[in-house]
Amino acid sequence: MSDPVKQHFIPRSYLKNFAIEKDNNFFLEAFNKATNKVDHFINVNNLCVKKNIYTINNEKINDKYALEKHYALNVDGIYPEIYNALIDPAITHIDPEFKTKIIVCLFIILF
Repeated sequence: MSDPVKQHFIPRSYLKNFAIEKDNNFFLEAFNKATNKVDHFINVNNLCVKKNIYTINNEKINDKYALEKHYALNVDGIYPEIYNALIDPAITHIDPEFKTKIIVCLFIILF
């Protein structure tokens, strides 16, 4: 994983659930505060981002992007699977291992 300088304060995996997919890219409409207008077909990669909001600027830390990388792996990496399972009406039972995965993902998001 490269150094994630452009970091999302609303995860892309969450935004994709509201987006239109085209050629493996996901697009949303978004209100542009600068122009006071709605912009159409904004790539979710460019929405709700800020540079280095999760970067740890402490010389005692070996990887200043550790928090962003942890989130990418443990939330963005599993959120689509959890979301799809939770909205699938055919799934009537969730095993204890998957319940743990849901709880861990939610815990990371909420705290």
